Amino acid sequence: GHHVGLEGEARQAHARLLGLGVLARGVDGLSAGVGVLCLVVVELLAPERLGEGGLAGLAAPHEEQSLHASPYLRVIWHELSRIHSHLLWLGLAADAFGFESMSMHCWRLRERVLDLFEKTTGGRVILSVVKVGGVVRDIDASQMAEIVLVLDGIKDEYTQIMNTLLTDTSVKNRTVGVGHIATEDAAALSMVGPFARASNLPYDVRSFGRGAYGDLADFAPITATEGDCYARVKVRCLEVLQSIAIIKELGAKIPAGDIEVAVKGAPADGAQASNVLEQPRGECYYYARGNGSKNLERMRMRTPTSQNLAGMTVALKGCDLADVNMIILTIDPCISCTER
Repeated sequence: GHHVGLEGEARQAHARLLGLGVLARGVDGLSAGVGVLCLVVVELLAPERLGEGGLAGLAAPHEEQSLHASPYLRVIWHELSRIHSHLLWLGLAADAFGFESMSMHCWRLRERVLDLFEKTTGGRVILSVVKVGGVVRDIDASQMAEIVLVLDGIKDEYTQIMNTLLTDTSVKNRTVGVGHIATEDAAALSMVGPFARASNLPYDVRSFGRGAYGDLADFAPITATEGDCYARVKVRCLEVLQSIAIIKELGAKIPAGDIEVAVKGAPADGAQASNVLEQPRGECYYYARGNGSKNLERMRMRTPTSQNLAGMTVALKGCDLADVNMIILTIDPCISCTER
């Protein structure tokens, strides 16, 4: 369904009425968070395990990082979500360029990712697979082998689509030099996600190395220097290949053992915790506050689009009317998420 402003009030009421486990499993459908709220809740329950420091110093508790497989499973599902989101966007972009056949091919590849979701979680977009202290389903060796096999097949076909799109003269005519934002402006406007990285602002929450991301041999945000619509198309296209590589690497490193740890107790009255996650559109900020019971007093998500609206107005300023659609499309705002 579509989100509207009233959902914000309903969500706060749910935070006060629903138990932490139910709320945490449902929130991934609202935010593509794949478990970040669960980490925030665990931080509320055990803040002494976080050490000193502000938001930059927050990390998942030790159980989340090293003693079981759930951080790896969460990252695998999260990067699959990034692939399906970017393929959805690329299909819309191809259609806007007039490549109707390419658009359908992008969405055909996306269906393969949704099939993987269904086989490993039971859902296709809203996964509801996370819980406080871990996840409710495992990915066994045969399922992981199938994921790698499907992604290898997607990679071959996707690379052909991507190269066709990025080298097409008509695409370049519509995007090169259009909607330009300089690096210093992107930083001043606190832009996030592919929108910011296309202006050579190398901010990506995955670089913090939290959870299973810390077990990657190497990670560097994909950036571009041009800062225009073409750069934003290129960054998103390349991030699909990067996500495939992350899944394959971490899939081979999933540790044996339990997929959850016991988390007991309730957040103290007034206890607060926050965390961030690199969603497909950029950084999402999560905040939770306890009230001494098993229910949260407040739960808040700041979506990436709310951070990028200021940059979008700058990119649109002074542009030709015919370029408005392309500029907005390459920024990929989610207005319904922001209205929450």
